[in-house]
Amino acid sequence: MSKNVKVYGTPTCPYCVRAKQYLKDNNVAFEDAEFKKSAIFHDAEFERDALFQSAKFFETSDFANSLFHGNAKFINVLFEKSVDFGNATFAGDASFYMAQFKSPAEFISANFRGNADFHGLLL
Repeated sequence: MSKNVKVYGTPTCPYCVRAKQYLKDNNVAFEDAEFKKSAIFHDAEFERDALFQSAKFFETSDFANSLFHGNAKFINVLFEKSVDFGNATFAGDASFYMAQFKSPAEFISANFRGNADFHGLLL
């Protein structure tokens, strides 16, 4: 049976490294969609929960017009340059816990349908 698994991660994320190793150890084919400096998800659609944990983005990141069907969690994430969530739709809960924004973060016309938690932000 063919599996369509795509793992988005960074080299600095220990959870990403462990997830990839688990898939390898269990002979699960996957596409490694590693982003090293920025996150470009313009017009992306996340069908399930999205977890960005301990990721570091050193260039401009773009989540504009993205659709998060499940919960979106940005935990202990560093955005060194600007990040754009303009017109993004968060259908589930959105958590930005201990996220660090070193440059402007744009949420213009973002739609939060669930709970939005901006706890412990470092600006």
